[in-house]
Amino acid sequence: MLILAGCGSSVPLIPAAPVGPVNSPAEAQALLMACLDAHGGKAAYARLHDVNVRFDSHWSSVGPRLQPKLSDTGFREGSEERYLSGGSNGGWIVGQSHHGPKGEKFVGRTTGGVTVWYNGLESADAEAKAAASLVTDAYSMFVFGPDFFVRRGAALQKLTAGGDVDGDACDQLLAVLRPGFGLSTEDRVVLSIDRRTHLLRRVSFTLNALESTRGAEVHVDLSEHQRLAGVMFPTRFYEHIDRPVSLDAHRWQLLGFDVNRGYMAADVAGPVFKGKAAAPAKGR
Repeated sequence: MLILAGCGSSVPLIPAAPVGPVNSPAEAQALLMACLDAHGGKAAYARLHDVNVRFDSHWSSVGPRLQPKLSDTGFREGSEERYLSGGSNGGWIVGQSHHGPKGEKFVGRTTGGVTVWYNGLESADAEAKAAASLVTDAYSMFVFGPDFFVRRGAALQKLTAGGDVDGDACDQLLAVLRPGFGLSTEDRVVLSIDRRTHLLRRVSFTLNALESTRGAEVHVDLSEHQRLAGVMFPTRFYEHIDRPVSLDAHRWQLLGFDVNRGYMAADVAGPVFKGKAAAPAKGR
């Protein structure tokens, strides 16, 4: 690890530029709205009462060792996830049912906080709960893309330097989230928005919710978008740790998807899915 600490990432540092809590510059707002429209538009997202997904999960051999609580690979080799509209800041109430070689893990993330169960037993581990809340918030960003930032009222700034993802030119927005992911007071995200299609191709972000990850930066590439229920959702995801070292971390893909079953918050609160939330997400 000490040898790897000298390896730099090709992804630039996330800017620490001050961004006000309101009155984001008009150019930045226009770029985010163009991205939202490319993904289906405000009305299409508003029609989603609940979104139900199934993911697989493939971890690198080294990256998760830097962030064991966050990765929790013994329980995160695949998941069934439920997103119910109506969470804090107009966001999503989230239930995640994970499985792995050590058994089953369930995370319930609501407006009141987060609860974690391992193999049916509720955990009192504060760090495990903080890590789980960070993961549920980050996955809401991966799944819902531009809608996540609109709902959270992120403060925005268009960056003068663009970038590219897999050779495709992108415009870049700095989004400041207050509160940040999980229990963090603030996190910063750089959105890479395809200049031609206006789809969100990458999110680079800070991880301030845990003492063990504070100062770290990662990026997740979002690819193979498909129009599902009127919205362009990414179906493949690749995570790379950029700092303090440069390492592959995680790959996953969407295996199942359906929407609007009509369940309620109690059905995804844990320790298992109930009622209409219980059936597996339909295969794609």
